Amino acid sequence: MRKFITLLVILLMVSNYVNVRAFSNELVNQQVTVYDVDDLNMDVEIAESYYNTGVQLLTELSLAKSGPVHVSEEISNDLDYIPPATIIYEISINGLGSYKQDLGSWSANNMESCDESIGISGCAVASFANILNKYQYNDNPGSVNSNLESHACPFDYSYSATYYDMVYQNIFHSYYTSTDKTFGQALPTLLVILQHGRAPMIGLRKGSNTHFVVVSGYKEYSDGGVILEIIDSLESPVYTNLLAYFNAGYKIHRIKVFYA
Repeated sequence: MRKFITLLVILLMVSNYVNVRAFSNELVNQQVTVYDVDDLNMDVEIAESYYNTGVQLLTELSLAKSGPVHVSEEISNDLDYIPPATIIYEISINGLGSYKQDLGSWSANNMESCDESIGISGCAVASFANILNKYQYNDNPGSVNSNLESHACPFDYSYSATYYDMVYQNIFHSYYTSTDKTFGQALPTLLVILQHGRAPMIGLRKGSNTHFVVVSGYKEYSDGGVILEIIDSLESPVYTNLLAYFNAGYKIHRIKVFYA
């Protein structure tokens, strides 16, 4: 019983991180069903390690709010300026690309197996290209599509990692919408992946609308607010934080990690 109560308290503490900063955005539902290879053989031990470490870290950050606040960003020297809240913890993944699936010479390129253009259904290809950029690959979404050939669509995670000599971790792959993750459920895992210096590629789903983005950073504020920064593969509308998608009704149904 004591262990159950302790776990319940921790989960409640984690859930409190998602309620402070609400970004109200109207999302354009232009995304079509994600074309990807079913990969239900998840790396369970790695996934559990990420999650458990993340819960512990979030608990420590929550306890730290009652003590000295570490300011990790440069604040204006204007004495009249009062920030709404100070950052107590921050992670930023540098070197990622900023390619857009629907903006560039590649947007009209056909992905052969799906017979769809990159601009319409290439969010996974564009997101993967943005991760590759961190590891000194210069392949834009068009190049990735050409190199992967039939493996670009449906997007084949394992093949893509092997082709580019990357490590692939299948952290989460939900087949049914009932098992998709909320912001609070995914937060501990995403936080620790970022802490390892890796930018997770995540799939978002709302009904039949699905989309891929890359999580590029984390900011936590002294008032309990949390921002997960993203690189979105869509040119418009532009969203830079993950909570915008969650507020529009999306949940996470894929968490994929690639690194060299």
